[in-house]
Order: sequence, then structure tokens, then C-alpha cells
Amino acid sequence: MEDVKVNLVKGFSNNKDGGNPAGVVLSQDISTEEMQHVAAEIDFSVTAFVEKENRNAFSVRFFTPTEEDEVCGHGTIAVFHLLSEKGMLKYKSGKATATQETKAGKLEIECYRDGKVVMEQKKPRFLEHKEDSTVIAKLLGIESDNILNYPIQIISTGKPKMIVPVDSLETLLNVEPDYEGIVEMCERTGAKGIYPFTFDTREDGDVHARQFNPLQGIYEDPLTGTAAGPLGVYLKNHSLTEKDELVVEQGYSMEKPGKIYVDISSKCPKVGGHATIYGEKEVELD
Repeated sequence: MEDVKVNLVKGFSNNKDGGNPAGVVLSQDISTEEMQHVAAEIDFSVTAFVEKENRNAFSVRFFTPTEEDEVCGHGTIAVFHLLSEKGMLKYKSGKATATQETKAGKLEIECYRDGKVVMEQKKPRFLEHKEDSTVIAKLLGIESDNILNYPIQIISTGKPKMIVPVDSLETLLNVEPDYEGIVEMCERTGAKGIYPFTFDTREDGDVHARQFNPLQGIYEDPLTGTAAGPLGVYLKNHSLTEKDELVVEQGYSMEKPGKIYVDISSKCPKVGGHATIYGEKEVELD
């Protein structure tokens, strides 16, 4: 039997007490079925499997505990932080530019000597749907008038997320999700997760958010780069911010706080943050 070494990395936090944990496996020749087994054993919202293609170019596959995923924000931050720490990236003038080939396509990555990793996302895509605030409020266990009078939209910059504006941090922190209902809604609309947010914040962020994605076995995700990008697009499209760079707070409700930096200055948003390595785990293959 072969053991697979999994690096344990917290994405979107430089503090091991915060952030979103990801497993990262470097260059091991294992099958898709074995990757899924490892991800299920680690039981994080994502485990990433990395193969080096050539100089600063990598192929990355992401697995939730139940299925393969197209791309993952905190998983990407974790992967490239680990690659940097292991000396696997070539830096020039304090910056390394890399690429990752994923099921969502080839994406540009920027790594900085201060530890910040920034990932390019895809050009925004808007999914049509006809959900109204009463239906969505029921799924979140809140009142319909707790949802602000802005559109509820499904936006994808790699993965489609349903963006829901709510009136206060109190409302957001008291959400009681109907997970079965959210799964049904996601299957019907094509969304991969529901992302309620508020302009009330805990610290110095611009918005505070939570994500629920039981469709992929993730009941609540501490920090979600693939949702923060669509949220930035949403805020810009509806003239809810004049900034090109935003800070999204997330994870506080789970005592895993962190911050996601979102750049919406160009057609393709960028999402960035820091990470920290906090251990290793061996998973045995049958």
C-alpha cells in the first residue's frame, strides 16, 4: 500500500487559527479514483493535486469530499503559497508569474515575496433564473424584507454563485439555511452555492459574506474565492462601489476568519490573499 502525503494549508489567512483549510498533494502519480479517496479522507472543502508542467506552469485538479471541482479560490491560494515556500517558483523583481491549468481553463497567478497570491478569474458570465426574494429568504431562514432591493443574480467567474444582498450583519449571522432546499435550487438554476452578503462589516472590510454549497458537500465554506470574484462583479455592475479593489470578510461565523482581496479593475476579476502552512497528513491508499 502507498501513502499519499497531504500538505495542510490555510487559504486567505496568514494565521493558522483563521482561513479555509485545503489539502495540497504535490506530484504523486495516482488515479482519479485515488484522488477522490484522498479528498474524502482529508474531508476539507477542497484537496488539490498539483503536477508541474514546466517553468512556473502547473496542472491542478481540485476535489471536494464528494466530487471533482472545476476550480477553487482558497485551494489556489494554498497551492501557490506552498509552491513558493518550497522554492518551486521562479521570482523576478519580487514577483513570480505562473499559470495553472484547471478544468475551468488556464488561469494566471501572481505571487509576491510578502506572501500574497493573486489569481485571475474568468470573464464574468450571468446565468438566467427567476428566483424571487421570498423564495430565497425562505431558503436562508430570514424574512423577505431582510433582502435588499437589488437583483438576486447568479454570476460565474469560474463557478456560478448566487449573490444575495441582505440588510445587516445581524441578519447574515442569524441565517438558518434550508440545505435540502438550497440543493434543489442549485440543481434547478445551475448555481453552485448561495452567497449572501452585507455592507455591515466586523473589521475594515468593504463587505461581509457567507457561503452555503451543500450541492458539493460543503454546508458552509469559511472563505470562498470563487464567490468573492462574482460578488465584486455584482457590486460594480450595480454601482454599489466606486472602488476597483475590495476586501471581503468571511469565515467569522465559523471562527475561521479571513479576508479576500478582490480586484475588479479589468474585465476578468482577480482574487487574492495570504496563506499559512500548518501541518501534514498521510493518507493510505488501498
